[in-house]
Amino acid sequence: MSDDADRIDQAGHGDEPGPEASAVDGEQARGQEQPRPWYRRKRFVIPLALLVVFVALGALGDPDDEEVAEESEEELEAEDEAEETAASGDEEAADEADEPEEADEPDPTDEADDEDETEDADEPAAGLGVVDPADFDAFTVEGQGDDVIDLSVPDDAPAVASISHDGTSNFAVEVDVDSELIDQDLLVNTIGAYEGQHALNVDGAVSEAVVTADGAWAIDVAPLAEAAQDFEDLEASGAGDAVLWAPEGVGGAVAISHEGESNFAVTAAGDYMLSPELLVNEIGSYEGTVRLEEPTVLVSVTADGDWSISPD
Repeated sequence: MSDDADRIDQAGHGDEPGPEASAVDGEQARGQEQPRPWYRRKRFVIPLALLVVFVALGALGDPDDEEVAEESEEELEAEDEAEETAASGDEEAADEADEPEEADEPDPTDEADDEDETEDADEPAAGLGVVDPADFDAFTVEGQGDDVIDLSVPDDAPAVASISHDGTSNFAVEVDVDSELIDQDLLVNTIGAYEGQHALNVDGAVSEAVVTADGAWAIDVAPLAEAAQDFEDLEASGAGDAVLWAPEGVGGAVAISHEGESNFAVTAAGDYMLSPELLVNEIGSYEGTVRLEEPTVLVSVTADGDWSISPD
């Protein structure tokens, strides 16, 4: 028999257990713990706990995110308020536009000023068109050689100065004009004998005149209607300087001619301008067609020879 067998036998254990061994084994079997459920095992509990923690943290959220969310909501609210304010402002502006403005009550002072302006507009003004010139008594100023004379016309009425000189040297007549456009106007500047007409008080009121002469001279001043040549039918002719007058106002194309050697000029004045308009300004002979703006009431001709104007 082997040693192992002897040890088994000595201990009282054999291949078949005895009654005592069976009881001990039964107690040990009953003392063993039963298997744990899956949800109590560590490999499931720990991950679940971590998942719960993450969910809790997510629910709490980041304070910064909450601040951003609050700021976004505040910005949206501000934008909504701005849109509502703009909409209400547009509605108010539309309402104001629909409401008729209150008419200003007329001021009696303004009406009086308007009446004064109307009265002033009815009065003829020099340089703005001479339609109904005032009448005055004609007068004559005579002299010999150089002189300074008073050439003012009563009430500054438009007038015609018929000027003559009997001499062989320079002869000139320059007048002082009270006007915003000019201060002085050279009516005559020639050599030797002279005879011609010039308009006064058209550009402004004439006061005194400076005469340069070597012989005797005379200046006859008369109302425009009395001394000027009639030009109502757009036809006139003459020799030397002349003044033409159409009290009702005329206009249209006119043919003009001049036979001479010195300066030839034609100017027109009416209530459509502040000062006479220069239509022709040539030296020597001239022939051409120009247009008179309507209503032209006064035409001045400067010439040293024969000239003519006729409708074209």
